[in-house]
Amino acid sequence: ASLKFLFDGQRINDKDTPKNLEMENGDVIEVYHEQVGGAVMLL
Repeated sequence: ASLKFLFDGQRINDKDTPKNLEMENGDVIEVYHEQVGGAVMLL
């Protein structure tokens, strides 16, 4: 599992900066725990 960061509904990548995202004071970055795959085990 990993974390996903979003600003204004768009995913932030490692090359993004506050300037190129046009961020201002008070803006919020959303953080989500991302899970890929998974299964349910029935006994």
